Amino acid sequence: MALVRHRPLCAWDRLQAEGIEIDTPEKARTRGLKEVHIGFLNMMPDRALKATERQFLRLIGGAAQHSSVYVYPFTINGLPRARDVLDYVADVYDAFEAVRQYNLDGLVLTGANPGNAEITAEGFWPYFVEVAHWANEHVPTMFCSCLASHAILKIFYGIERTRCSPDKRWGVYSHQVIADHHPLMAGMPRRFEEPRSHVFEMTARQLEPHGIQILAASPDADFHSAVTSDDLKWVFLQGHPEYDEVSLLKEYKREVNLFVRGERTEYPEIPVNYLAETARLRLERFRSQLLDAMARKGDLPELPETEILPSLRNIWHEHGKILFKNWLRLAGSRGASETPDLQRDEDA
Repeated sequence: MALVRHRPLCAWDRLQAEGIEIDTPEKARTRGLKEVHIGFLNMMPDRALKATERQFLRLIGGAAQHSSVYVYPFTINGLPRARDVLDYVADVYDAFEAVRQYNLDGLVLTGANPGNAEITAEGFWPYFVEVAHWANEHVPTMFCSCLASHAILKIFYGIERTRCSPDKRWGVYSHQVIADHHPLMAGMPRRFEEPRSHVFEMTARQLEPHGIQILAASPDADFHSAVTSDDLKWVFLQGHPEYDEVSLLKEYKREVNLFVRGERTEYPEIPVNYLAETARLRLERFRSQLLDAMARKGDLPELPETEILPSLRNIWHEHGKILFKNWLRLAGSRGASETPDLQRDEDA
């Protein structure tokens, strides 16, 4: 029924202002509802750490039904952090050693910005592997987003991700539910739109020989969601139902700035199926103005965000809440308190 505000996270006040029900621990205890305890591994870079925290808490809070949900955020070593972010993490996030002591009902693992062609070369890799093996032995179900999905599939199945062609898979893509009788798909619309944003990807053809079931997929972007053969141990997602309507615009602005600084060689493509025609044409006009100013070594124009924002619409949060509602309900029914002796899946 509500998220429980048991950590002083930045997200609480904004979520409460949006109408998401948030209880104090004292109020949660008076409700007498079933408690669901979810770990939250946030691996996103500094500029997106708090936004990602808010986005996933919004999905979880919007999906919580007939239960009090406690979320335990933590991060891992090997991720570059500025001092102020390290201070925030130290103040309000749990250390992994503390999380290991909790009886979690589920675990959400976010993506991270890829810095290397080979995922095992990432600085966070050995620390992520430690979390993965611990979770596989001690947590009933894990929900993996984007790069976390690729990492888990590499660790337990040896599947290699491939680079998207020609550059990046990003935009809002149409998807179709394939496994409509699977409990994670209960209530999901047969067709739905959702953002993608990834440089690397995996395909249904790679997953299916390992007994991994594809739940939904896009004809233009391959699998959206998949689950291991035990139905819920590992849930893999390549979409981003947690995104705000402005998330892709912010990413586009970041890529443009990288181009301006010479840190990428080609001007970024506009995310597909994301903008109204007038907004898309405005960004095309901005591109011409920017390239002209760079060639003349003149003053560079600002990306016209204020002109674009009114046209943005979030058409994916509702089905994202359905997916998380199904997962939370199943996580609660398979909770750690009910399965204390859960052992590692030998097939992994």
